[in-house]
Amino acid sequence: MLRTLLIVLLCLSGSASAQGEFAAWEQKMLSGDFDAAATQARGIAQLHGTSSVWAYRTAASLARAGDLDRSIEWLETAAERGYSGVRTIETDSDIDAIRGLPAFAGVVERVKANVAERMAGFTQAASEATPTVIRPRGHDPAVPTPVLLVLHGTGGTGKATARQWRSAAARAGAVLIAPDALRPSGNGFAWVFRDESEWYVEHLIAEAREDFAVGPVIVAGFSQGANIAMAMGRSHPSLFDGVIAVCGHWEDDVAAMPEGDDRPGWYLMIGERDPWVETNSVAERALDEAGTSVELRVVPRLGHEVPPTRELYKAVSWCLRSKTED
Repeated sequence: MLRTLLIVLLCLSGSASAQGEFAAWEQKMLSGDFDAAATQARGIAQLHGTSSVWAYRTAASLARAGDLDRSIEWLETAAERGYSGVRTIETDSDIDAIRGLPAFAGVVERVKANVAERMAGFTQAASEATPTVIRPRGHDPAVPTPVLLVLHGTGGTGKATARQWRSAAARAGAVLIAPDALRPSGNGFAWVFRDESEWYVEHLIAEAREDFAVGPVIVAGFSQGANIAMAMGRSHPSLFDGVIAVCGHWEDDVAAMPEGDDRPGWYLMIGERDPWVETNSVAERALDEAGTSVELRVVPRLGHEVPPTRELYKAVSWCLRSKTED
């Protein structure tokens, strides 16, 4: 269930009404009132006749409620509407009850076809996009230079993120890269699909390597961007020397814990008033038990917000120092 909630959070549109609808559905699912959750999700899916996400949520709710026939029907509807969350379908415990049904394999294949179509459009757009890039003063492209790649939260933009991190990056002598997530959300963008986010991050790092000599690479993010950074720190550990998650929400089962010598150092930073603060303590323990270098910074009097520059610099500096000490 927790895995589902993280992935669904990544799919929010960012509007107040959408967040309210999701919050109400989430509460019903968490409380075990699956019939009520299914009724709500089905009503929204019928009202918004093209919403593949709400069709999927209807299927998940019905599966939890034990109505397996209607659950698979709604999963088929989600696929027909273009649903492309193949990782969700393959791993989401909410729909475990329908995995053995004859129609399930066909739905998965339809969703995979949707993924291929969606990714083709996204990679084309991302390849043509221009992220905000700020180089340190006197940057010499021939000299290996740290890269700080920062992912904004839901509704954010690369430009706004660059303003928040530019002083910390400059002080650390790092090239700052702050992309837009490309999928519109509110007045900005959102990292709607994890496979798109991962492809884009890899693409940006590859572009940087073609443009100048790249030293240590740190991936950082705030809120939803932190969730992406934490997932990639586990699924693609060899890409990074450091992971900075600011006000992120840790989930144990989003990706396997990294092993081997290529693991990045992790700096977890969150406000003491942030609702996800306890999940960061869980993350610290999990990473430490896995033998990963990790630091947890709980910022006093801070809520779900980006900390001041001095805190951001501490995080960047710690990651660079951790890599040097390794």
